Amino acid sequence: KILILYFSGTGNTKFIGCRLARSLTRKGFSVKTASTETFEPRAVERYDYLVFGFPVYGWDIPGFLKSYISDTRPPSSRGLSLFSTIGYNGGNSR
Repeated sequence: KILILYFSGTGNTKFIGCRLARSLTRKGFSVKTASTETFEPRAVERYDYLVFGFPVYGWDIPGFLKSYISDTRPPSSRGLSLFSTIGYNGGNSR
């Protein structure tokens, strides 16, 4: 099971996360998308793979998301990928 977890201030990151979910579902994967605003960080443990998406704010990951991520505890044997949406320059968020 794959979880695509995102924060989307304007909807762009949600759009990309949903497009990714559709593509993975067509390839046979079981995928759930959820917003960090409603998804309990500890519930990440129920998934085999986590994809985390966020917009770049001031050339960095949004500050409140850093604490959200630190509250997630995916088992070390599971995979993790990140994606970010940016308008111009990714700065320190890469």
